[in-house]
Amino acid sequence: MPMYEHLRVSLREWTLPPLLEPLRDKRQKRHAYLLKTLCKRINFTYRNQNFVYFPITTMKNTIVGEIGKRTISTLSHGPDENFAPKKEPTWELANFFMDISEGQTEQVATLQNNPKLGSPKKIIEALFKELEKSEKPFKADIEYVVSSNKFWSTVKENQGNISEASFSFVPPNMFGGRDAFSRDMQRLRDDVGSEETKLVTKNQQKLLKLEDKRFKEIIDYALDGGGEVKLKSSNKTIFSSSKGRKTSEIKDSLPLSHTKEHDRNSIIRNLIKEFFNK
Repeated sequence: MPMYEHLRVSLREWTLPPLLEPLRDKRQKRHAYLLKTLCKRINFTYRNQNFVYFPITTMKNTIVGEIGKRTISTLSHGPDENFAPKKEPTWELANFFMDISEGQTEQVATLQNNPKLGSPKKIIEALFKELEKSEKPFKADIEYVVSSNKFWSTVKENQGNISEASFSFVPPNMFGGRDAFSRDMQRLRDDVGSEETKLVTKNQQKLLKLEDKRFKEIIDYALDGGGEVKLKSSNKTIFSSSKGRKTSEIKDSLPLSHTKEHDRNSIIRNLIKEFFNK
């Protein structure tokens, strides 16, 4: 059954020299930036191989496309040629969805996991690095959206056995102003210029209490794709963002370009509802 991985894309504005800072409000907004860049074909490189992003449509504030890589497949001639092998060029594809709802400082991208293409996270990182070469308003930080159920079940299973919890936060995900923590971090970003904040808490007796109310707010930010999360018991890692990442399994999920045109919009609407609940 095809699997999709969910990734948080945080678009961070490039640091401007002091003299240009007054121009920041006139710079391109995230929503407009994504519409401009992801609604056209993009050639990019990953692992020294050529990839192509190809847009299909925009629906319900969601950009829909495919990412592909040209490969060579071994097929067979007919019986008159004794079924001799022959090589034919073909393409491996993965469906791509990205929620670009306005008013958000981060978006969720969902990419089909095609093992013949590689890691969805690395592919999306390579795609946005290509955009940064020609489009300068934003730098993209890509992190896994982590399953909160997997995290808290790990905490429960290892109660009294967790010696270290570490978090790495990348703005602007955590700067929503919803609580004292986010406001403190915003001041750290604005006053100090921090682009990444790390928090590590340890207890050699393995008595960490991660259920504390304020600490839980910090965890929620990280689990939602605001950075990396890692739990340790002594020197053994018992949870990490990559292992606990959020995924969706979709039955019979063909490449969108392989579907009949009159069925495609219905399929896309159903997948958007499944991925983004809209």
